[in-house]
Amino acid sequence: MDDVWNDAEGLSDSQYDKQVAERNWNRLQDQHGVVGYKEGITEGKQVSLQQGFDRGFKDAAGIGFQLGALRGLLSTLIQVYTLSPKAATSISPSNLSTLQSLHAELEALSVDHVFTLAYFKATDTTRPDAPNSATTGCESGGGCCKASGERDEMKEGGGCCKVRKGEATGAEGLSCSSPDVSDVAADSVKDYPSRVVESYRSKVATLLTTLGWDTDELL
Repeated sequence: MDDVWNDAEGLSDSQYDKQVAERNWNRLQDQHGVVGYKEGITEGKQVSLQQGFDRGFKDAAGIGFQLGALRGLLSTLIQVYTLSPKAATSISPSNLSTLQSLHAELEALSVDHVFTLAYFKATDTTRPDAPNSATTGCESGGGCCKASGERDEMKEGGGCCKVRKGEATGAEGLSCSSPDVSDVAADSVKDYPSRVVESYRSKVATLLTTLGWDTDELL
């Protein structure tokens, strides 16, 4: 018995079956394609999040441990100089104030200060404008330039400037015209947490030397 739709379209049974099969196949492809795309996006996000967490935890744990050790050392010294009558007489009021102020700085130090937004942007390799790409560095606003002469207006987003007179310099005093300035500027941002640690380590070392402590033993 012929199908009424088949008769209406003037198709044979085999042609009609083929047409229906093709439609069903296309519909299944569309459905599974959408599902596969959604699952791929979800899986990709999970993998990226896990990788980001692992890397961030490793970086933050090391930096946090070093800053915590410095803070703990200063805290111990404060206790020594404030609770021990003998030790209290060996430190001047100005040095004690410096000790307490430095400890307060470390105590108030936040994650946002150590791991800045610029740091995360510089270390995010999944971004289209990630470091070492053609769109980063001076031309994309990868760091402000200071010039000895007149300079053009800053690019939108607080980026690098060009100069009409003199030579502009970017992060760490590097020339914006340098072919490797974007890479060096990005590396400078990546090293910022380590430079924060070294800055405070230097301050603590200077204070310890002033107070007569052995820096090699304590640091």
